[in-house]
Amino acid sequence: MINICILKICSLLNKMLKKKRNKICLVSFPDFSDNCMGVFNYIIKENLTQYEIVWLVNDLFIPDKISELQLSFKVKVVKKNSLLGLFNYMTSKYIFYTHTPFNGIENLKKQIVINLWHGMPLKNIGYLDNKDEKNIPHFTYTIATSYEFQNVISKVFGVSKSKVLITGLPRNDEINKFKNILAKLKINGEIYNKKILWMPTFRKSVMAEVRNDGKHKNRKLPLLSNEELEEFNKYLRDNNDLLVIKLHPMDYLKKEDFSKLSNIKIVTNCDFKNIGEQLYSLFQEFDAFITDYSSVYFDFMLLNKPIGFVMDDLKEYSSSRGFVFEDIYDWIPGPIIKDVSELKTYIKNVNNDIDDFKDIREKVNDKTNSYSNFNNTKRLFNELGL
Repeated sequence: MINICILKICSLLNKMLKKKRNKICLVSFPDFSDNCMGVFNYIIKENLTQYEIVWLVNDLFIPDKISELQLSFKVKVVKKNSLLGLFNYMTSKYIFYTHTPFNGIENLKKQIVINLWHGMPLKNIGYLDNKDEKNIPHFTYTIATSYEFQNVISKVFGVSKSKVLITGLPRNDEINKFKNILAKLKINGEIYNKKILWMPTFRKSVMAEVRNDGKHKNRKLPLLSNEELEEFNKYLRDNNDLLVIKLHPMDYLKKEDFSKLSNIKIVTNCDFKNIGEQLYSLFQEFDAFITDYSSVYFDFMLLNKPIGFVMDDLKEYSSSRGFVFEDIYDWIPGPIIKDVSELKTYIKNVNNDIDDFKDIREKVNDKTNSYSNFNNTKRLFNELGL
């Protein structure tokens, strides 16, 4: 009851407060990341100094890159869950978020609220995941990467297709650029034959909505036990390959759960935050990709490189979470890996430059990524008249 009263008071206050015409509020999870950072980078690159930019963050740790830009751009960083954070949110004309910060407080008559989200979904979210209306974000517009996903996103959030702008994702604007991020992470990628990135989605989450999807093992990756991981490291070492595993920010798995291995490296969002770089800028440095039910493979497809899918719990995940597409197999442009032997076969094919799914991958990419010119934020700003 108290929360409802506070929400109504804040909503009323937001109707009364004047909005600053050139004030942009950015809210991402994790802080300074994903599509919001893509928007921020575009503003900086295009030298749009007329805008006042406010980052609302959970942690007031400010990357050096942001601190340096504060000297030449109107950029400030404010604690999100604070009165000052709420005030800056309410006085911004434009709000971009990946996860809604104050759902129900926004004033869509006076503010332009852009739900950038954090990827095109493969697994069910929003109304398709049986969410209540109170848990569905409110916004003026959201974005999609294709007509196919425009249809999906309109169902997910219960809005008309006219509210879903087909622009591509801002975070992918620099996905094709080599930035030598492995070196910044203190990983010498040059000494390896092939480099593979593995990004498993969470099976058990410990942040936001706590949930269990699919089949999870206590403090272990999908497919591999800790002992099998060490054995797999020997296989990679024999082939002089590098496997980098990026843990999901909502996963209960932590870097400390893993032993230090010669050819397997574990990285987290904190590692990227510490060096002031974005995860998606790392993709160009890898020869192949491994994931499962994460939407990130739709992004990686833009680089047209092999993708493998670890889905040893496909039946369980389909029952507990489900997918936005009726037949998931039509949207999987790579081998489905269900045991360690098949994982080794995938790595072997990568080493031998065997890419049996290239044609299928290109067809799926055509349906899911309408644009591949890496000008997504420019398209979005043009749509918004910014």
